[in-house]
Amino acid sequence: MFESVCNEMKILTNDKSTYIVDYFSKFGNIKALITLKCMLSNISSAKSLHLDSTFKIDKANYPVIVAGVSDINRYFIHMALAVVSLDNKHSYAWLLETMLKELQNFNLLFNIKNIVADGAQQISNAIKKVLPLASRTNC
Repeated sequence: MFESVCNEMKILTNDKSTYIVDYFSKFGNIKALITLKCMLSNISSAKSLHLDSTFKIDKANYPVIVAGVSDINRYFIHMALAVVSLDNKHSYAWLLETMLKELQNFNLLFNIKNIVADGAQQISNAIKKVLPLASRTNC
């Protein structure tokens, strides 16, 4: 069922429609990145990317990773969310790599110099792997 829903939502119908950027499902390990094209365009002018997970908001109790940026007035702008089965370095790295690929698909710039997140080591490890030149700030 997970795969059929993801396949249906992989179709981008317009800039303001929700779609699945990519998904992964193997041996109970799932990942799905969800966004809107118009939300992704906010990243081009941003310098900081915010990452955090929230738990127990879906029936399966999967972690949901929220990604967004802040504008010049320090307002948070949601960009994407990922439903993952594991809250680990690999899930965060997958989210970052998948977002970077999607930004390239739309010819959007990635000028992020700083990642803002809580003190979770799995986020720090993913940043070191995917964005080794980015600085890391705790929120």
